[in-house]
Amino acid sequence: MQATRRRRTWTAAVLIAAAVVLDVSLHLYPLRLLILDFGRAEGAAVPSTEAMRFPHGTTLMSVRSECASGGCWSLFTVRPPAGSDRAAFEDTYLVDRGRLDGTLWDPRPITVSAEEFGDDVWVVRGDYWTDWLWRPSE
Repeated sequence: MQATRRRRTWTAAVLIAAAVVLDVSLHLYPLRLLILDFGRAEGAAVPSTEAMRFPHGTTLMSVRSECASGGCWSLFTVRPPAGSDRAAFEDTYLVDRGRLDGTLWDPRPITVSAEEFGDDVWVVRGDYWTDWLWRPSE
């Protein structure tokens, strides 16, 4: 009898804890999205290397950020991978204004473009604000 009561008490405690965690998560996630949107509107936020999701085999040589009056962007100096991963790299990054969709954690889309720097080295540009300001006619 006492074991059953103890088990019910622990079950209730676990359910209450799960409900509190879920409630806090449901309130904090929209706040995170709002904070990300402010950074995007200001143009000061720049994508990280992880956010760019380069294909496996891409060699990252350097990363730097630059800003102008319109906003900030990241410049990634990379050596593309070989084989099928290279084709995926070119399809995604070697375009005038490509787009990487966001993730659940960071839903901001990234506008990407690249140009050859020489000796199979490419400079890939990524920013959050171009897509927000510039929308192609559909």
